[in-house]
Amino acid sequence: MLSIVATFENGAGKNRRLRINDVDPNKTAEEIKTSLEKLTTVSLFEKNGINLYQEVVGAKFIDKIETLIFDKKTDTTSEPISDKRIDEQPAEGLMIDPQKLIVEEKMLQPGVLMQRFELPEGLEPDEMSEQQALSLIMAIMPEGGKLEDISFEEGSSPARFQLIVNLKNQE
Repeated sequence: MLSIVATFENGAGKNRRLRINDVDPNKTAEEIKTSLEKLTTVSLFEKNGINLYQEVVGAKFIDKIETLIFDKKTDTTSEPISDKRIDEQPAEGLMIDPQKLIVEEKMLQPGVLMQRFELPEGLEPDEMSEQQALSLIMAIMPEGGKLEDISFEEGSSPARFQLIVNLKNQE
């Protein structure tokens, strides 16, 4: 599924992302930019008196490939999702302790692990520096794993993340 992830600056000067699914890949960069700029001219998107989409900062295409692993209606042999608490030491410079996060894990296929976690209530991803976010992800990932994909659920509160980790390098 092809989507656009656009970054906007809100009325308070903070970055905000907007994901638009099933987009036309034949649109030019100028057409996309013009369409996104239209969002900045309407006052439909406000929270606590702050315009959520004040100015377009950037946009990129994301091509997400979904592969069905199992279907509960036809297959009951899937591995259950397990919860684990992080046993790593707190990552340097983090505003949260990764040991206090609950991470759901599921083997999607041999050597491919999916991990889901959510940030503590009130902490937004755009409030973290890139280094803090990277430190958190590295503290959660299994040692020797290779990050294949990361995504987060737009608009969820608390913010929810999903990592896809390749474990085949551990053999």
